[in-house]
Amino acid sequence: SYCTRLVERGETFSSRLRPSAALEAFHRSSPPLPLMDPISIQDAHDDAADALRMAVALGRNGHVNDQVALLERVLDDCELLLSRAPRDEASFVETEDMYTHALRASLDAIPILCSQARTLGPSRIHNYSKALRVCKRVLGSRLLLPGDIFQVADDISSSIMPECITAARKACSAAEDAAASCEWAKSLRLYSGAIEITEHALERTPPGAASHVETEQVHGTCLEGSLSIARHAYGSALSLDSPNSTCALLEEVLAA
Repeated sequence: SYCTRLVERGETFSSRLRPSAALEAFHRSSPPLPLMDPISIQDAHDDAADALRMAVALGRNGHVNDQVALLERVLDDCELLLSRAPRDEASFVETEDMYTHALRASLDAIPILCSQARTLGPSRIHNYSKALRVCKRVLGSRLLLPGDIFQVADDISSSIMPECITAARKACSAAEDAAASCEWAKSLRLYSGAIEITEHALERTPPGAASHVETEQVHGTCLEGSLSIARHAYGSALSLDSPNSTCALLEEVLAA
């Protein structure tokens, strides 16, 4: 299918995860423009609409992780458009609808993300962090959204949080095992997923609550482990013969 070929052609698919040229130009402007010009608005809107259609097709063809990644880009673009485009622009209401559609599609994908994470274990720790990012975006949105979206996001976030914390603990153990085998990049990726999950959990639980204290402990363990592995990974990266391998590992170190 077209979507399968698109995913296999990594360069083409990756290009859809980058902001449109119009949005990149807007971000580079210094100081930022108070409003985008009509041509940039239309270009960015068309790119986001195209990406949304592609994301829906990816989901239908079983590429849920790629779908969610592309939907995140759509949501980023829509948020910028809604904050910088004049409300009297014809595309403003269309962008609001597109934003709501992308949010619903992201929420609908969460059960599959979590199912994969349960089945495949720590290697899919980032599925949980993706799920929590979607919920956080909805719950923290300052845009006027249908009320049921907030309720769905709140329910999902609350229901999956315990298993997310359990997954974070397992990811920490898996990260240590990977480090013992000098798989530095794998170890750092596992820690990063666990850290993101525990950060979300700390925001969602009241300070002083037993679950908050427990999560703080897991979060601290993740941070300490990640920093320790980052030191080892940095030394290892500098000793590699391949510049590409060195850069790839240093990127993981910087991310940590």
